[in-house]
Amino acid sequence: GPSKDVPAKGSTKDPPSKDASKGPSKDSSKAPEAAKSLKLTPKDLMEHDICNMIVYEPSGGAHRNFDSTADILKETILSEIKELQKNLSNDFLESRVSRYDKLGVFRED
Repeated sequence: GPSKDVPAKGSTKDPPSKDASKGPSKDSSKAPEAAKSLKLTPKDLMEHDICNMIVYEPSGGAHRNFDSTADILKETILSEIKELQKNLSNDFLESRVSRYDKLGVFRED
């Protein structure tokens, strides 16, 4: 019979809206709406444990403040590496796999 999407154990993903499921649009003005309906906003990514933190841009935007952006990213990356080194253990890979298993399933038609 036809295959069915089965959410992973503990998944709380909502299906994308009908508009978002039609595929990418060439109209970039709809990107924020599409990101929201697909649960790709920074807030959603944090809530679903997909990312660990949000790294904010400097005032005026990253495209206008290259040096500040580079400094922020450098400090953030070095800090995260230190934290990862402190928390490395034999079950690190297992915890990573478990984390991403909670995200659900992907099916390509």
